[in-house]
Amino acid sequence: MATVTIGNSPVHQSTVLTGVYGQTGSSWKACGYHTGTDFARNGYSSLPEVYSVCTGVYVKNEFSSVLGQQVVIQDTSTGMYWRYCHLSQTYSIVPGTQINTGTALGVMGETGTGAHGVHLHLEYSTSQYWTCSAFQNPSAALGIPNVSGTVVNYNGETPPVPPTPPTPGQDTPTGPFYHRLYNGKWFWSTAPGYTGELNNSSDLSKKQENADYIRNYLEDVGWTIESISVVVGAMDLVSTLNSAWKPTTDTESPFGLLGWRYWEFTDWVDDHGEWVSDSDYTIIDNSIGRICWYRQYDLAWNDVSMTLQQFSESHLNPKDLSYIWYVNYAYNNKTAQELEERSLYWYEYFMKSGNKWKWLYGKNTTYNLH
Repeated sequence: MATVTIGNSPVHQSTVLTGVYGQTGSSWKACGYHTGTDFARNGYSSLPEVYSVCTGVYVKNEFSSVLGQQVVIQDTSTGMYWRYCHLSQTYSIVPGTQINTGTALGVMGETGTGAHGVHLHLEYSTSQYWTCSAFQNPSAALGIPNVSGTVVNYNGETPPVPPTPPTPGQDTPTGPFYHRLYNGKWFWSTAPGYTGELNNSSDLSKKQENADYIRNYLEDVGWTIESISVVVGAMDLVSTLNSAWKPTTDTESPFGLLGWRYWEFTDWVDDHGEWVSDSDYTIIDNSIGRICWYRQYDLAWNDVSMTLQQFSESHLNPKDLSYIWYVNYAYNNKTAQELEERSLYWYEYFMKSGNKWKWLYGKNTTYNLH
C-alpha cells in the first residue's frame, strides 16, 4: 500500500483513496467511469473538515440528488474547477469570495445517492458545467498516485495548543476525598491512595458541586444547559462525577469523567499535553478539556446529521439529546433509559425547577439520590 504526504490535501487528517479517477463499472453510469478521486477517513470515526486545495474563487455551493451537498472552486492559477461532493455541511461563503489554499469549505459526509459510505468525492474539470469530456484526473493535479488504497497524509497537520490555565489552589483533604480549589471554584476528587468514587446518597452534595463546576466551565465555552445536562448525566452514570478515579494498570477501567480507559486518557495527555500540570491527572479541567477537544474535532462521533459542535449548541429537549449522545458516545453497559433519566435529573437541578423527577431516586430505585 502506497503512502504519500502532501501539503495541499483536501482533508487535514490521514485519508485513504477508496475510488480513483477513470475506474469503470456499474456504479458510474453518467459518464461510464469514475469522474473523481474519493478520500475516505483512515483510522478514525470523526467527520473531518474539507479544505480548498488551491487559491481561487468560491463559485457556489449547491445540492444534487447524486452528488449531494457540494462546493465549487475555480483555481486562480489554472482556471480549472474543483468540485467537493457528498458534504454533510457547507460553510457560509459568499460566491465570488477569494479564498486561499487551506480554507475550510465544509465537513465530509455521505449526502447524495452516489455516496456509498462517508467520503469526499473530489472532481477536477475544465468547465463548471461538468460535461463528461471536461473531466481531468484530480489525483494527477494533486501529485498523488491514482491507485485505490493509497494512504494520503497531510504534512501541515499540527494540533492546537491547549490554553495555559492558572495555578491550582490549595487542596483540602477530607477523608478519602480532596476538596480542591481550582480556577476560583471548588470541586471534589479522590485523594491519593484511595480508589473510591462518590456515593449516590451520602455524597450527593459533592456530586452537585462537581456538576456546577462542569456546568460553569462548559457554559463559558458555548455549551447550552440542555447539552450540559446530558453530558453531566453521562458522567454521573460512568464516574459518579468523580474526575479522579485512577486505575493502577492499563487494563482497569473506567477512568475520568466519561469512563475513559486509562491508556486512552494518558495517551491523549502525552500527545496533546494536560490542560493543567498534575501528575495524577486528577484536576477536573483535564477531563473537561478533553471533551472540548473532542468537540473541536468531532472525535468519537459518528452522527452525520448533527456534529458534536452542533450538539453542544442545541436547545433540543434533554430527552432527545440524551438519545443522540447515547448512540454516538455511550459507554459500556449503560442503557439509553438510564442516560435519559440522569440527563433529566440534572437538567431539573440546573434549572431549579422543582422535584418533577424526584420519583426517579426514591427508595425503590437503584439510584437513591434523594
